[in-house]
Amino acid sequence: MTKPIKHQNCTTGCHGSCCLKVQDLTVIRGDDVILDHVSFHMHCGELIALIGPNGAGKSSLFKSILGQMSYSEGSISFQTAAGEHLKPRIGYVPQSPTFDPGDPVSVLDLFAAAISRYPIWLPTPKKLRQRVEECLKRVNAQGLIDKRVGALSGGEVQRVLLAMALEPLPN
Repeated sequence: MTKPIKHQNCTTGCHGSCCLKVQDLTVIRGDDVILDHVSFHMHCGELIALIGPNGAGKSSLFKSILGQMSYSEGSISFQTAAGEHLKPRIGYVPQSPTFDPGDPVSVLDLFAAAISRYPIWLPTPKKLRQRVEECLKRVNAQGLIDKRVGALSGGEVQRVLLAMALEPLPN
């Protein structure tokens, strides 16, 4: 039996605010049930912590919400403040990405490729560089802009990826 989604302020829906609803989400891989009827409801701007042991399904939940992993049962919906049902803008930082230490791609190249359609093999326009600097500044990583991604420490990579996850600002 599943529990109904509890809503703090109203019983008929999210009038005037955006929200993400996950109802009875089940993810199965092979013979393994990764997630079993998970339900929650959160509003944009709320901070939620998802805590659990290794292998509990935290990453699978996020990947399902992002559309990177299919689910067997349940539903995922996002509603804007205007009541439109769209795909949410979600900032996501992977657990442990790896980059080739010999790869010549800089933080600027990686970031520019992620946030614009400008070809990274051409000189970066001044406005795009300034935009990347501002994004990196949010996480106190502006000094990394010209470093090669493969030469960054694990913590520096996480800062860069966090800055990328915050651009554009997620719902």
